[in-house]
Amino acid sequence: MKKIISSIVALFITISLSAQLVILDKDDNIIQDNQTFAFGTTDIGTAKLSLHIQNNSSQNIRVKGEVISFTGTNGDNVQFCLGECLKRINVGTVVPENGGFTIFANETTDGNGTYFWNLDDANNYIEYKFKIYEIDNSDNQVGDAITINYVYDSSLNTSKKELNKLGVDISNTISSNEVNLQLAENVNATFYDLNGKQLFKKSLERGFQSVNISMLNSGIYLVRFESENHGRSATAKIIKK
Repeated sequence: MKKIISSIVALFITISLSAQLVILDKDDNIIQDNQTFAFGTTDIGTAKLSLHIQNNSSQNIRVKGEVISFTGTNGDNVQFCLGECLKRINVGTVVPENGGFTIFANETTDGNGTYFWNLDDANNYIEYKFKIYEIDNSDNQVGDAITINYVYDSSLNTSKKELNKLGVDISNTISSNEVNLQLAENVNATFYDLNGKQLFKKSLERGFQSVNISMLNSGIYLVRFESENHGRSATAKIIKK
């Protein structure tokens, strides 16, 4: 019986520790574990991923960030900040390098000193993976880490300009289930794989629309939007998780 009680207590403590650490984006949306953010620019106003780290407990906590992997870059031109800012990273780099970054009880950081920002545009496509986690007094991880994927894709910037001219606003280019759109006019949307094979086509009316992509395999796809009235077109890239 004592072992069962001890196990229950340990489980409760682990759940509590996981629940007290929450990370929000700049729009106060909760960042889910393994969520991907994609940017077509290195401009600070757009590409700086602010991390609003929230402590839901009645006690101060300490957190760290750690680089898990990256491709398409050597890690020289980036900023990874949790109180302390690093301007060069390697796989396994942690920030702060010594100790942890304190989040006070029932408070949330404003994102100014807690963010990730890629400034490297030497390659057209770059991926970073990092995690944020709570540490104990011995600097060991406690609870579950929150993993975040950061993507720089230069083609997204060109697509965005073309889409704006057509009046197409895509609120989520990375999704598991639906792509949400705000349309200024009626359009036809045709989905292709990267080999140019047409997968399906939908006619969409102006206003808010959601397109189901849950049937697609995980990967990168192209969507060609064509105006029904003016003959204009634009292409966007989406990622199916």
